[in-house]
Amino acid sequence: MGLISSNTLFHFTPTFDYLKGILKDEFIPGYSLEKLTLVGGHIFEFGIPMVSFCDIPLSNIANHTEKYGNYAIGMSKEWAREKRLNPIMYLRDDSDLSKQIWTLGDEIFSDTSKYNSDLFYCMADILRYIKP
Repeated sequence: MGLISSNTLFHFTPTFDYLKGILKDEFIPGYSLEKLTLVGGHIFEFGIPMVSFCDIPLSNIANHTEKYGNYAIGMSKEWAREKRLNPIMYLRDDSDLSKQIWTLGDEIFSDTSKYNSDLFYCMADILRYIKP
């Protein structure tokens, strides 16, 4: 079975005016509210600025447009590489990688006596690319 994706990244929006705004002013990130529960039970809620793209083939977008809107702009994957964009990484809660990331996050975020702002922001930057 082949990979189901297109060679184009699409950004969907609910109105034609939003689409015109993107063309006029470029993409403006919105905040996505994220909630993370780390291994030790610590819960963090924070907003992450992002612009969402998908590489769903246009023949498979019906469900996607219901949630994100009927207007879209397509950008090449080469454009995304030039802009140093990175896709979201989906992790299973019970995977080994997920457990390691949450354990590391718990260590960095939970013990304020070891607080290191560089590590905190590095880990927060990694976590913004992860979804369950």
